[in-house]
Amino acid sequence: MSLPAKRRKFDLEEEQSVEGYIHSVSPIKTSKNNNRYFNAVVQESDKFTDLVSYKADLHEQMEDMEKKK
Repeated sequence: MSLPAKRRKFDLEEEQSVEGYIHSVSPIKTSKNNNRYFNAVVQESDKFTDLVSYKADLHEQMEDMEKKK
């Protein structure tokens, strides 16, 4: 039985720059702790990365980016 790969967590204060396409933006969801979040996928030139954002105010921007492929 293999162990799942470790997932990297990023410091929210540290700015991250990614160049790619946005796919599969989910509707805004609410966690058990009443935190609002959404999921998306970022397609870079060589890989796909799952994204979870707790900044619900970015949701509309992400949906727009997804449509402007």
